[in-house]
Amino acid sequence: MKSKIAKTLLSVALLLCATSGYAVGYTQHDNFITINVKNQTSHGPKIVRLQVIGDKIIRVQSTSESVFKPKQSLIIVPQNAKSNFKVIENDGNVIVTTSCVKAFVDENTGRITFKDAKSKTILAESSIGGKTFSPFVVPEREIGVDSHLTESQKHGVSWHALFDSPADEAFYGLGQHQSEELNMKGKNEDLYQYNTKVSVPFVVSNRNYGLLWDSYSYCRFGNPDGYKQLNNLFAIYDKDGNKGSLTGTYVQKDGYKIVRGEDSIYYEFALPDLAKTKAGKDLGVGLLPKGFKLYGSHVTYEGYIESPVDNLYRFILYYAGYMKVYIDGKEVVPER
Repeated sequence: MKSKIAKTLLSVALLLCATSGYAVGYTQHDNFITINVKNQTSHGPKIVRLQVIGDKIIRVQSTSESVFKPKQSLIIVPQNAKSNFKVIENDGNVIVTTSCVKAFVDENTGRITFKDAKSKTILAESSIGGKTFSPFVVPEREIGVDSHLTESQKHGVSWHALFDSPADEAFYGLGQHQSEELNMKGKNEDLYQYNTKVSVPFVVSNRNYGLLWDSYSYCRFGNPDGYKQLNNLFAIYDKDGNKGSLTGTYVQKDGYKIVRGEDSIYYEFALPDLAKTKAGKDLGVGLLPKGFKLYGSHVTYEGYIESPVDNLYRFILYYAGYMKVYIDGKEVVPER
């Protein structure tokens, strides 16, 4: 025990001597290395913290606040194993090095770059907007009037991480989804749990690394912006060419038919009565034809859409049951 104390005191003394001549841009406690970002912005990080988990694993934490708030992770378990690593400052970077990986943290911006033992870049945050934070308030329609949440519990932070990726990189993972897509490079995926969907915030790259983000909230991989309803983006026409809506044909199991115009295809939510007073016009399944019996029924939406400009547009399907999609009479989404 005396030997341990002596070594600890000696290391502290050496640190004090070494830092007396200039300000060190980081602090180290056990396997945690904390960097206070010098050039802070309104939406950027104030603090970046690295935790060396092993020779091949480094955990990254970042916050837009002045301190890290205590938070119990449901993914990261307590780490008992110790890994050999070293920390140096060089050319405006704090560099954490293990036997297999190097993590560079830009002291001015908090930008992080990972390299292998031969200094080849594995993964790098984008130099512009690499990680950003913005305030978030839970929508009232998702809380309901019987909520016991305090005002502070309704407020949180939404974060966005952006990485550089070469054209030939492939990503695999994100869990079990209905789209039958394997390589997620250039794809968009909303992550949430559903009875036919299992979301896992983890991807593996063909460049021999993996990325796990410690989050259980609804999040998006790919384009961070939400999807828009058809009528908010396109000019839409029914099957006879009349502008303003698609044609929706609803046929019950007994053959009873309803035909009506649809300005969007949107029946996502089933709200409890207590939440409807906060939902405004967003009443979810209330948009279906009143009294229409869903069991054994089928629905066909027909018409035309006109884009405001020539561009690449991506569409998403929310559904429970079976669906096919045709464009210009050609099947583009087989039944699934």
